[in-house]
Amino acid sequence: MKILLACDGSEHSEAAINETLRSPWPDNASFQILSVVDTSFSPPPTVQRMLASAQTVVDHAVGILKEKMPAGTNIIGTVSQGNPKSEILQYAERWPADLLIVGSRGLRGIKKVMMGSVSHSLVVTATCSVRVVRNHKQANEEETRVYLALDDSPFSDHVVERIGSRPWNEGTHIKCTTAIPSLVEYMNEAQDTHEIQALETFRNKQISDAEVHLKQVCELLRAKLPKASVEFEILQGDPRDVVVDGAKKFKADLIVSGCKGKGWVDRMLIGSVSEAIAERSECSVEVIKR
Repeated sequence: MKILLACDGSEHSEAAINETLRSPWPDNASFQILSVVDTSFSPPPTVQRMLASAQTVVDHAVGILKEKMPAGTNIIGTVSQGNPKSEILQYAERWPADLLIVGSRGLRGIKKVMMGSVSHSLVVTATCSVRVVRNHKQANEEETRVYLALDDSPFSDHVVERIGSRPWNEGTHIKCTTAIPSLVEYMNEAQDTHEIQALETFRNKQISDAEVHLKQVCELLRAKLPKASVEFEILQGDPRDVVVDGAKKFKADLIVSGCKGKGWVDRMLIGSVSEAIAERSECSVEVIKR
């Protein structure tokens, strides 16, 4: 697994480094530390100072990872010049990275990395999976709480496969969830009593199908991750709201979603929905792509 960690020396960048250290990775994981400097409007003396500062940031991150990661882990660092958004995306594609990790905000080259057009580019345009790290304090340092936002699409199946392949430690709690539109949302589309009854029957079947699917997912994850505890919950309402609220109640450290879903909730986990989840969430968010 090839993991690209974008750093700029900010508080949120430091949080991304720390979360990288806390997270479970396959034995063959390799890490690339990237710091991008936008020198387009800077005179030569300033450029040299900026590049030297970025190199210090990279050396710091590489040093911490080499100290904490298992011996022999491949960890290298790079400083690049250009537009931070473009450089991060292009570098991730050239390597190519399996996962891009960024802080939710930055102070230097990756300024406001998770807001506005930059967030759209990283979460949606990146060809690899993206994790946006928020400067979030874990409820319990001995536990990792992971909140999976799923539907019945192949994209969510890929999320389960990826999460199941990581060596989660004992004390990991995983909650698998699916959001079903509320009855009120369905009733807004009904024209008469007959249609209301048909919609109610349809929604009840969605809930039943979702329960069967989530039970199967839990069984699969329990078999693959015997050290983790796994449970499920069916959410009712707009996923942009209920996923964030549910993760907060669960005291999640990480929300994980798929790249795109066209099952029970059309486009549930990409575009405006995933951006809303990432922006509103109090914890880190990872969008896994196939």
